[in-house]
Amino acid sequence: MVSFLIGNVFLLELNIPLIGLWVRLDRFEPAPQLIGFVLGPMMEEYFRRTMLLSRGDALVLLERPGSALLLAAALLLFVAALVPVARWRAIIHRQTHGKTA
Repeated sequence: MVSFLIGNVFLLELNIPLIGLWVRLDRFEPAPQLIGFVLGPMMEEYFRRTMLLSRGDALVLLERPGSALLLAAALLLFVAALVPVARWRAIIHRQTHGKTA
């Protein structure tokens, strides 16, 4: 068990500089990363607690209007973030394959 833990720590230490380089080269914004780093474990804990109390039924998140509205807003924001990426990929695809718009 200890050797498995040491192996995981070693892999993490090897990958941290690569992740940092990727973040710097792709110019990620630091504020959303910090918010995710701080709030992520708390959200995971409350989601796990909700699933335990509802005995694994994820539909409990849709029963109350407030939580359903927040889930819909999160889904809408996620899709809105993917649209520019899809458009950019389509433009790159057209440019590399010689097709004009």
